[in-house]
Amino acid sequence: MVLLILLSLFSLSAISQVDTDIRHDYRKECQEIAEFIKQDYNVQCHYNYHHFNSSAYRNNYDRDRAIKAGKVKIAGFNVLHPGMSKTRYKDYRKIAQIIDQWDVVGVTELLPLISGDLKNNQKVVSFIKKAPGQIQEVREKIKNEISSKKLKELVAELESLEEDLKEARRVYRMPGYLKILHALHQLD
Repeated sequence: MVLLILLSLFSLSAISQVDTDIRHDYRKECQEIAEFIKQDYNVQCHYNYHHFNSSAYRNNYDRDRAIKAGKVKIAGFNVLHPGMSKTRYKDYRKIAQIIDQWDVVGVTELLPLISGDLKNNQKVVSFIKKAPGQIQEVREKIKNEISSKKLKELVAELESLEEDLKEARRVYRMPGYLKILHALHQLD
C-alpha cells in the first residue's frame, strides 16, 4: 500500500513537472510574440494565461454605456484552432463580427503555433536578434578591407543582411488568435 501511494505521488509530481515545463514554453513563446508585436498590442504573458491587447478596455470599453444598458452580454466561443492547417479556411473577419456582438467573450481552442509555422517564426525571431550584430561585424570588416574584390563582396553581404532584416517581419506568421484580434480592431 505504501509503495502504491509513493508511486502515485511520484506520477503526480512527474505530471506536474511536465505541465510546468509546457507552461514555461508557452510563456516563452508569448514573450517572443509580445516582443515582435509590441508596436501593435500590449501583451501580458503569464504561466496560466496570456492576455493580448490587455489595455484595449481603455479605448474600446464604455463603462457608462454598459451601466446605462443595465446588462452585460457574456459568451463562450470555440474558434477551433485558428491558423492551423486543419482550419485554413477561417474567415477572421466573420469570427470578429460574431465576437463583437458580446461584451465579454471567453475564447477557447486558441493554441500556439506548431510545426512549420513555429519553426519559421523561431528562425525569424532568431535572425532579427542576431542580424544587427552581423551587420555591425560586416561594417567593421568593410572599414578594414583593402582588396576591392573582397570589399565588393562585403558590401553585397551588408546590403543583403540589411534587406533581409527589413523583410523579416513580413515573413513572420501571426498566430490565428492575433489575426482575430486584428480583425476585431478593424471593426468600429
